[in-house]
Parts: sequence; C-alpha cells; structure tokens
Amino acid sequence: MLKVGHHGSAYSSTPAFISAVHPAYALISVGGHNLFGHPALSTLETLQRFGARIFRTDEDGAVTVTTDGHKTRVMAPVRVKPAGEKQAARRPPSKDEE
Repeated sequence: MLKVGHHGSAYSSTPAFISAVHPAYALISVGGHNLFGHPALSTLETLQRFGARIFRTDEDGAVTVTTDGHKTRVMAPVRVKPAGEKQAARRPPSKDEE
C-alpha cells in the first residue's frame, strides 16, 4: 500500500520510486476539481504501468485500509459522482492480498 505523496503531483512519485516500491495499491488523497490539476496524468500512468490498483478520494470517497500484518484489505464502498456523470455503482471491496 502506497499513500501517494502531495496529492499525486507529477513530482511526488517518480517512476524509479514506484518501481522500487512496486505497490499493489495506491491511495491518492485529493479534492475534486482542484486548481492544481492533481493527480497528474503522468503519476496515474506510472502507477498503472507498475500494476497498482488506484484509489482516489475525489472519485472513491472515503477509503478504508485494514491489515492484520499479513493481509491487506482496501475498501471504497461509495463511488463519488464526477461532474456531469451519472452515479456509478458501488465499488466492491478488493480481494485480500497475501
């Protein structure tokens, strides 16, 4: 699990860093329609390229992460409606990672 730095800015999570960390999940805490355009498209593309499942608070609402030290569970039960779109279906919880 990676809590992506600085709202997913272009300079917070370099490809070298993401390659070294190789997160299964990436959590981006970011407000919708922010003036800075966070998260950066380059950051999202880097995370996707390394196979991270991305959770964003502007789209997923409150994200809950629980672990017992061996398994991690990430839940984002409500998909926030982006401007101009219909409300999406609830996102199912992720499968446990070992």
